[in-house]
Amino acid sequence: MENAIDALKIAFAVFILIMALTITFSSISQVKQTSDLIMDSIDKTNFYSNLNANELETANGGRKVKIDTIISNLYRIPKESFEITVIIGNRTYQFGLTGMTLEDLNNGINAFKTRYINDNSDFIETFSEITYSGEYLTAEDGSAVIVQQGIKKICITYKKI
Repeated sequence: MENAIDALKIAFAVFILIMALTITFSSISQVKQTSDLIMDSIDKTNFYSNLNANELETANGGRKVKIDTIISNLYRIPKESFEITVIIGNRTYQFGLTGMTLEDLNNGINAFKTRYINDNSDFIETFSEITYSGEYLTAEDGSAVIVQQGIKKICITYKKI
C-alpha cells in the first residue's frame, strides 16, 4: 500500500513539473512576441510608420517625399544595410550596391546632391526587403518560418512624379 501512495506522489510531482514547464515556455513565447512588436514599432528603418494622409500616394502604393528625404537617406547607407535607386525621367541612379566602395558612394552622393538639391519635385518612395541568403519556409497563408537566418537588405526606390 505504501508503494502505491509513493507512486501517486511521484506521478503528481511529475504532473506539476510538466505544468510548470508548459507555463514557463508559454510565458517566454508571449514575452518574445511582445518584444518583437515593441522593437518593430520603434524601428527607425520602418519607413511607413506614423504617416498622415498627405504623405501617402495610394494610387502608386508609396509615400510622397521631396529631395531632402532622399539625400538624408543617402547619407545613412554606410551605417545601415540598404540600397537606394532614384529614377528621374529616363536616368537611373543607384547607391549602396554590393561592391561599391565608400569613396565611390560619397562621390556619387555629392554629384547627385549638387545636381538635384534645388529640385522641388515630388518623388514616390517604395521599398522592398531582399534576402540574400538563409533558408525560409513559407506556408499557404503567407507566414514564414526561419530555418536559417539570412542577410537582408532594404531596397528603396524613389521615382520622380
